[in-house]
Amino acid sequence: MPLGCYFAVLDIQYTELENGYQIVVTTDTPCHLWMRWSYHPPQYHTVPHYRRGIYLHADRYICFTVYKDNEQEEPGDTYIHTFIKTGWPSCWTRWFYFWGTVGAMVCKSTSCVFEKHFMAPLVELYRPTWHNRSLYATSGTWSSARNGAGVKVVGVYQRPLDILQVSTSLVATYFIYRSWLNFNTPALPPGKTILSGRLGLYITAKEGTTGGLGITKGLVREPIDEDAWALQTAETTLLGYIFQDDIIPDRYNWLPLTQAGIDWFRQSELEIKQQESYDWFLNAYGIFYGHYRWFQTFTPLEAHTFRIARLRLKRKGDAGDLIVNIKATDANHKPTGDILAQAQKASIFLSTDTWGDWFYLVFDKYVSLTDGVEYCFECWTTGGNSNNWVQWIGASGNQYPNGTSGYSLNDGGSWTMTPTNDWYFIEYEVRDYTPYTGEVVPMVGGTNFCLRTLHDINDSAPGAGVILSTTFNSAQVIGNFEPKLELTLGDA
Repeated sequence: MPLGCYFAVLDIQYTELENGYQIVVTTDTPCHLWMRWSYHPPQYHTVPHYRRGIYLHADRYICFTVYKDNEQEEPGDTYIHTFIKTGWPSCWTRWFYFWGTVGAMVCKSTSCVFEKHFMAPLVELYRPTWHNRSLYATSGTWSSARNGAGVKVVGVYQRPLDILQVSTSLVATYFIYRSWLNFNTPALPPGKTILSGRLGLYITAKEGTTGGLGITKGLVREPIDEDAWALQTAETTLLGYIFQDDIIPDRYNWLPLTQAGIDWFRQSELEIKQQESYDWFLNAYGIFYGHYRWFQTFTPLEAHTFRIARLRLKRKGDAGDLIVNIKATDANHKPTGDILAQAQKASIFLSTDTWGDWFYLVFDKYVSLTDGVEYCFECWTTGGNSNNWVQWIGASGNQYPNGTSGYSLNDGGSWTMTPTNDWYFIEYEVRDYTPYTGEVVPMVGGTNFCLRTLHDINDSAPGAGVILSTTFNSAQVIGNFEPKLELTLGDA
C-alpha cells in the first residue's frame, strides 16, 4: 500500500452556526475525507488476537451503528477539509470519525472518534427605546423631495395607535416618509458573537405591491429632527429588507439582517433615555415675554430620574434670559405646585428660523418623577416686549394624550387653559449624567436604524398615481406589539 494512503489529523476546529457547526480538519498529507457520524455512541469490543501461541482479548474494535457519511466541501485531495453540519438538533450529541482516500485508493488509517454536543445558540431580544420618529418631505420633483424639500417631523403619530410610517408616492406631488428606530444594545455576553439577526415590525397597514421596505444605518442625533433627513439620504447600504408584496398586515413581519446589518450592531449603553415627548405636526406656536408665560403638562408612564429636556423654540430680538421650571400641577392641570428644578438660557442663543429649533436644557437638580403624576414645563423670560419675544412651537388639535397646555398674562398669578394646543417637548431619564456645555448634541447610543422604501434607497421615482406605504407600531405602543431586534448569538 503506498505511503500516501495513510493520513493523520493534525487539528480540528469548530465554528458555531445558528443550527450546527462548521468543522474544519487539517491533515498531514493531501487526501479526501468523509465524516462518518451517528447520534448513537459507538460500541467498543475487544477481539482476540493470536500472539506467541495464545489468544488474547487485547485488540479493541469500534463499531458505528446507524451512521451517515458526509463528504468534505473541497474537491480533490486537500490538506484542509471543511464539513458544514446544519440541522443539528439542540442538546443532541454526535459521534464521528474521518476516513479518506488518496486518489482512488481508500486509506488504511482513520481518525480517532470525536464527540460533539450542540447547544442551541443564545437568542437575545432587544426592545426599542422611545428615540423613534417619522419625517416626511414633499416636492413637485422627485430629486427635491428625496433631498429633503419641505421636510417636517411627523413624530410618533395617530395616538393611541403610536405608529410610524415609511412610504413613497406620487399623487399631485411626491411624498417620501422615513422612520428611525433605536435599540439600547449593551455589550454582548462574554465570548459571544452574532450569528444572525432580524428586525420585527408589527405592520398595521400597507398599500401597493411593488418595491419594498429597507433598513439603512441610522445616522442621527437626539432628538431626531429635520436635520436627520440630509444625513440619511446618501446612506444607501441595505442592512435588511422585505419586498412589499411579502408584507402581511396585522402581524409581525421579519426583516433578516444582512452581514452589513450585523456589523452595524453598536455596543453602547444610553446615557440618557427618552421618556415623555410630543413633536407631531408642527402648525402652531405660543408667544411669551415679560409677564406672559406658557406651560405644557405631561404624565410619565414610568418612574424615573429627570434632569434633561429639549424644547422647540424660536426667538425674535432679545427677550433676556429664558427660564424653564418643572413643576407639579394641581387637580385642574395648572402649574401651581412648587418648582422642582429650573433651567436658564440666554434667549439670544435661540433660533430665528420660521419653526425654530430644538434646544437642550440641563436643569439645576435631579428630580424623581413618579409614574401617573402630572407635571409641567413652565416657560417665561426675564425681559422682552412685542418686538423681543420667544415662541414655543407646537401643534393644535389636542394630539398629545398625556397632558395639556395653558398661559398666564400676569406672571403666573392666574392661568388660562388652552386644551386644543400642545407644545413640543422631550424629557429624559438620566442614567449616567455627564455635564454638557454649549450646544453639544449627544448622539443616540445603541443601534440605530433608518427605515425607507426601496424606491427611496435606490433613488427610483414611483410612477404617477402610485402609493407605496407601510405603517407599523412604534416603541410607544402599549402592549407587546412594538418593534423587536432579535439576535442569535454563538461562541466567538
